[in-house]
Amino acid sequence: MTLLESAFNDFPAEKIKGVHHAIHAHSFSANVLPQTIEAKILQDADRLEALGAIGLARVFYVAGQLNTQLFHPEDPLAEQRIADDTLYALDHFPLKLFKLPSLMHTATPERWPNKI
Repeated sequence: MTLLESAFNDFPAEKIKGVHHAIHAHSFSANVLPQTIEAKILQDADRLEALGAIGLARVFYVAGQLNTQLFHPEDPLAEQRIADDTLYALDHFPLKLFKLPSLMHTATPERWPNKI
């Protein structure tokens, strides 16, 4: 029995598999293509959070916890070296964060049908 089943007895059993998929697919590093609209929404929400203030704070918090440097002293933007976010916090931006907008699944307001 899963936590969802035990904590929410009245949750529809036929939806549990979809919830599991959405949770599994939301992770950037899992590299799982979301198959349902719910999974796409959750993945996009996670990516939007990563692009916001909390996500930026998380980059530097994790760097501090891992005792990594903020940036490479001679090549902070990784123009002459391979970016490595296990060594430098700023390298997380080109390796992940800058890629996120192009990976979104749900429509932006410009693409909504029947705009007012």
